[in-house]
Amino acid sequence: MAAFQASHRTALWVGVLRCMNSRSALSGWGFFLAQE
Repeated sequence: MAAFQASHRTALWVGVLRCMNSRSALSGWGFFLAQE
């Protein structure tokens, strides 16, 4: 079960990093962080 959770978490991070690689997502994150 732990191995399944680890692989699922890795897949989730891959998706997150893939989204962050796009410029629109990066600018969106920059705007979001600037609001904090």
